[in-house]
Amino acid sequence: MGVLSFHNTKNIVCGEGGAVLVNRNDLIQKCRIILDKGTNRQDFLDSKVCKYEWVGLGSSFELSEILAGVLYGQLQESAIIQAARQKIWWSYYDSLFPLMQQHGDSRIRLPHVPKHCEHSAHIFYIRIPDPVTRQKLLDTAKEASVGVFTHYVALHKTQGARGRTRQVGTLEETTSCAEELCRLPLWVGLGEDEIKKVVDLVVSVLQE
Repeated sequence: MGVLSFHNTKNIVCGEGGAVLVNRNDLIQKCRIILDKGTNRQDFLDSKVCKYEWVGLGSSFELSEILAGVLYGQLQESAIIQAARQKIWWSYYDSLFPLMQQHGDSRIRLPHVPKHCEHSAHIFYIRIPDPVTRQKLLDTAKEASVGVFTHYVALHKTQGARGRTRQVGTLEETTSCAEELCRLPLWVGLGEDEIKKVVDLVVSVLQE
């Protein structure tokens, strides 16, 4: 099984929604019951039973027709959407790479994509090891109304994880990622002038 999110922060969106991918026939019926609020409604629609009833656990997960229509349009344009996101992603990378070369990764670190891999262009991030410089960037971006944000709190440090999970090892890389990472704006329609504004802001802070 696999799951996809179509939340409005993702590449392909419908506001709120997602999908479950199933490749085993014995799990399809269980998924349909969960989707149909715990009922065997699909059996009724397939004329396998004369009426449907509650047969298990479930909830109201089905997309509204409006959201499904939005999603269908996004899926039809998915190749165009992905190409646009890739263009923005690589524009950031090419523009900021000289800065990393100049200062080294002790000042700024960019994403690394191995030659044999492709990436989804979901986010473009930079990592700034110095906490003072990172906060300066966040503050400067906020003052300039530029959407530069942190990304996440390390899961093992969250309130919800306490008492529910166990930590294996020191998780140093997880912690440092959370403490260093900044996301740059990445959405379809972001123009060259807007990208340059973001890059110039990052460069100005890191050159100080």
